[in-house]
Amino acid sequence: ALAGAMLAALALAGCANDSEGVFVENPLYAVMFEVYDDVGSTSYLTLLDTLEGEFSDRGAREFGGGRAFLQQYDGKLYIGLPSTPTVIRFSIDRGRLVEEESISFADYGFDGGQFDDWNVTFINDHKAYLMNFADGTTVIWDPTDMEILGDIPGPDELTRGDLSLEGSPAVVRDGLLFRTFNWVDYGTATYSTDFVLAVYDVTTDELLELVPETRCPTPGNLVHTDEAGNIYFSNWVWPVAGAIMRDAPSPCVLRVAPNETVFDPSWSFVYGDVADGRQGAPGETQFYVSLEDDLMRIFGSDRLDSMLQRLGLKEGEAIIHPWINKALEKAQQKV
Repeated sequence: ALAGAMLAALALAGCANDSEGVFVENPLYAVMFEVYDDVGSTSYLTLLDTLEGEFSDRGAREFGGGRAFLQQYDGKLYIGLPSTPTVIRFSIDRGRLVEEESISFADYGFDGGQFDDWNVTFINDHKAYLMNFADGTTVIWDPTDMEILGDIPGPDELTRGDLSLEGSPAVVRDGLLFRTFNWVDYGTATYSTDFVLAVYDVTTDELLELVPETRCPTPGNLVHTDEAGNIYFSNWVWPVAGAIMRDAPSPCVLRVAPNETVFDPSWSFVYGDVADGRQGAPGETQFYVSLEDDLMRIFGSDRLDSMLQRLGLKEGEAIIHPWINKALEKAQQKV
């Protein structure tokens, strides 16, 4: 079965001929998708001129062993392999994938080719960062020459006992890279209530500062910027079960204002403030059952349906009464 979530669908520059034979630019998409079977999964990379219709593995590039990762920079495709810490660069020639070069990050302790928005940041043609969340090391590499240039060691402050390190994707503004780090115990699904904003100089490849923060814990979602230059970090809109069972933090957003390297102390956004307190706040749940439901049919919904029609109730109208609730409860116990 095709995986429910697409790994990536990136728009590239492609070429095609129109009906008059004039050479024009058309969108071309690189799509990575994952197919599961009884023993695991296989990833496929294909090129499309439209996202209409179904995806097929016919003619696609296959990557066995699990989930492969796709990134695009400057017209090139970079694929993180599923089972080895290797990244392969592809170009596109006449609508076909052309494998060019590869790079391995095995020397830095990576055991797989995870290569997504959370750990890779392209700085320029000859510099990119790859974050190793195992220890907070930033690997510096060249996406053109496909070689490792060095690293920025993870500071001791990022190590916190047996807790695992997590973080947000990074964003670059005015020669500075911003990202957040927090800690988590995956065994108990317990997240730290504090985190840090890390600021790097991408010219000198130095970690400049770690700014502690407690507002809006676990801001590991995608990072966004606006036209004014504000950078927005947000946590997750947690499922109700997560909010109730493990006291997940309220969904919220913080920002780093232009020309600043700390979170704006006077600005925050909490989703619950504009959603009537939803996302785990106290409330109530209502369940509805149809007269055509199996449970109702077993206990004579035909007679009830006839009676309700005589009383003038319309199709789709809710029937709310304690007697009906009690009857449903007894019927469920009998079943």
